[in-house]
Amino acid sequence: MTNHQQTIVEKVDESAEIRLNVSIHAGCLEDLHVQTASQEVRLGVEPAVLKSIAETGVALTVWQRGVRNDWQAWLTQLPSQTLPCCRLQVCLDEAIPALQDACDASGMPHGQPRNDFVADIAKLVGIFLSQAACDKVQLRLDVITDNACKKWHRDCTPLRMVCTYRGPGTMWVPSDLSRQTLEKSEDEVPWASTMKTGDVAFFKGCGWPGQAHEGGVVHRSPSITGQGIARLVLVLDAARESMTRSTS
Repeated sequence: MTNHQQTIVEKVDESAEIRLNVSIHAGCLEDLHVQTASQEVRLGVEPAVLKSIAETGVALTVWQRGVRNDWQAWLTQLPSQTLPCCRLQVCLDEAIPALQDACDASGMPHGQPRNDFVADIAKLVGIFLSQAACDKVQLRLDVITDNACKKWHRDCTPLRMVCTYRGPGTMWVPSDLSRQTLEKSEDEVPWASTMKTGDVAFFKGCGWPGQAHEGGVVHRSPSITGQGIARLVLVLDAARESMTRSTS
């Protein structure tokens, strides 16, 4: 079966139209572009989709890799108090030793699953450093059991990577519905999408060169208070205020 592209147009409300450009190969969904009037969201099952965040008009890219490894299932079964919570500023070579220290501090059990988990974070650090063109990363691992970051907002950083390793992922809305969503503050909105556990996202914030203050995809954390859920969320930012070389 040959490659072809199918375009689907969906009306969200009277003021917004989402155009889905779906690349189909041998009957399988490979890539999904969510095009609104102002900004584009790129979704894909391969890590290469993340690189398109550097393109003009692209505000969010998501590598939809899902939960497919034994260590990820192991991670969900651990007591929440053994999950690492840390703030680090590291280069790539420092990432694994620093993360192992954080795991020791939290009491995370030793073994191959832990090593694989740490190696996966280090891989994401490498991807971030390459895309952001910086030498060090601000790494944050948070264990979240309440509605942290519950208000709809945009990031003011140039570039941010987010991956939820345990629990439900970040929620986001199409840019054409940003104003309506921000007016809701903390309310649920029917047009929001939620990333899956393990998905990796690049958010382009208003600090990106040439990005307007109202630029960037509106997003928030999911509501989990009172549900007995412990999320483990990785956030990566550039350690310096400006990027060292062009991201284009």
